[in-house]
Amino acid sequence: MSDKYCPWCSTPLEERVVDGSPHMACPNCSYVDWRNPAPNAGCLIERDGKILLVYQQTRVGDFWALPGGFVDSGERAEETAVREVREETGFNVRLTGCLGTYTHPLPREPDRHYLRIVFTAEIIGGELHAADDAVEGRFFGIDELPWDELRPVDTQALQEWLRRRKGARP
Repeated sequence: MSDKYCPWCSTPLEERVVDGSPHMACPNCSYVDWRNPAPNAGCLIERDGKILLVYQQTRVGDFWALPGGFVDSGERAEETAVREVREETGFNVRLTGCLGTYTHPLPREPDRHYLRIVFTAEIIGGELHAADDAVEGRFFGIDELPWDELRPVDTQALQEWLRRRKGARP
């Protein structure tokens, strides 16, 4: 845990059980570090039977992912998904549904998780060009998906999408 002191009163935090789970908490005031998930939203975009993925090179590793990112303060998950697709791929999209919600530990903070909301979307404009934190964007056929190089939360989403299509993971 990186936070050792209470952000309210600066007292050293101590581990204690709160609501049945261990949390870092302040013995001096009512602060509890709940270690809530980091909300993240993205899109599964299918075009001509292929899925759009972006390649990201980050400080925690390089991987293929569905376009998406962290929800900004005051932003709805739907707005995040549309914004992130535009920033990372150049495409404007219209959301068509919600595939599901998936979780996975954050790479640098395994006691915290992504909370990834994956929407389905269709392209309504723009041209593919990788930007922001994506270094490449590419459409993959179902039998070409780079399973071994996918971000784990996106593996979960793609497996769910394939199950719904009555397909199976290769």
